[in-house]
Amino acid sequence: MHLQLGYSKSRSLKTELSKSKIVYWLKLDASWVKLNTDGASKGNPGLARAGGIVRDYEGKVILAFSEPIGFTNNMVAEMHVVLRGFGICLEKGFSKVWFELDALHVIHLIFRQVRGVWYIQNMLQHIQIYLKQIEVRISHIFREGNQATDYFANQALEVDEISIVNHDQLRGTIMGIVKMDRLSLPYFRFS
Repeated sequence: MHLQLGYSKSRSLKTELSKSKIVYWLKLDASWVKLNTDGASKGNPGLARAGGIVRDYEGKVILAFSEPIGFTNNMVAEMHVVLRGFGICLEKGFSKVWFELDALHVIHLIFRQVRGVWYIQNMLQHIQIYLKQIEVRISHIFREGNQATDYFANQALEVDEISIVNHDQLRGTIMGIVKMDRLSLPYFRFS
């Protein structure tokens, strides 16, 4: 017996599940903080924004930020938010930071697996300098597991300059997303 999903062509649940991935926010060692970042541009190029969230080893929010960037493309927005995140982490005195991005192309650029276009070379050089100043891990997370950061990137549409908040200032939807992450509840990615 096949359980049919609501598709015009008949597909079994087993087929659909084999095309899915479970994605969740991973906790970290007690001596580290984790910074998830997200940059985006509506239209690419278009109105761009950035967001980030720094959490402790239990997943508790230390701080989060939103920032409008102006008119640019996705690549510049993603690079900008990584630079902003490094700056904030250094300013706050974090010495061990796990960066988690949903932009795999930026990770490849940082590790110099690919060369970037000329207009991001200056940002890449600054990131290389930051990498020498603190202990860093960098990893990829699918966008489904990066929902808290996406929330803050979208909040940037409502502010005129960078906005930094702490855990006590969080309200509404974001509290549910953060709680899901802290409990290691899964998100699902369907391909």
